[in-house]
Amino acid sequence: MRFTEIVGPSRAEEVAQKLEKLNEGRKTIPVSNHETAAIDDPHVVGQQVHAHMANGRAVNQDGSLSHGGEPFRLTKDQAAALKRFDFNIAKSRLVECVDGTVMMELDRELVELLLALKHLVD
Repeated sequence: MRFTEIVGPSRAEEVAQKLEKLNEGRKTIPVSNHETAAIDDPHVVGQQVHAHMANGRAVNQDGSLSHGGEPFRLTKDQAAALKRFDFNIAKSRLVECVDGTVMMELDRELVELLLALKHLVD
């Protein structure tokens, strides 16, 4: 079954236009002889310019994680390529949170449990 048949022609056209707009703000840069990275303009409110690495990781221009996930270390080639495009990469090449803020994802069930416990304490 085709996407158009599932969502209808008008919705399929809307999705295609959004994808086209995302690609307009994307610049592919060389990282090494065998790797590239894609630098995206912000496409939602509050988002920074960010780069998608070939390994699926993403880093914001300020050197913090983009799109969540676990902290990771850029390769020397990745760090050098991003620095050429004004990315603020730490000397350690570690990509993590800004200002020591710890970012993590919590399961919905855990959040609900924590909120229920908070109500008991309040």
